[in-house]
Amino acid sequence: MRVELIAHTPEPERVAAFSAMLSHSRKDKENLWKEAALEKGREILRKVMEMGHLSVIEHISFTFYVEGISRVCSHQLV
Repeated sequence: MRVELIAHTPEPERVAAFSAMLSHSRKDKENLWKEAALEKGREILRKVMEMGHLSVIEHISFTFYVEGISRVCSHQLV
């Protein structure tokens, strides 16, 4: 089996924290983006996920190329 990462969201934690902060803040996007990179961003992300609001992680994407597996296995991954 061979697995290769083709593409990904740069700074995935920051992107998720930014999306969580954006929906509840009146600050401009530039300041929120800066804050999302700090410990404050991680803390907000942790709290939001503990509350069950997992939709913020839907902004994160990883694309893999996988070969050498059965058709059944590939259908389970989709």
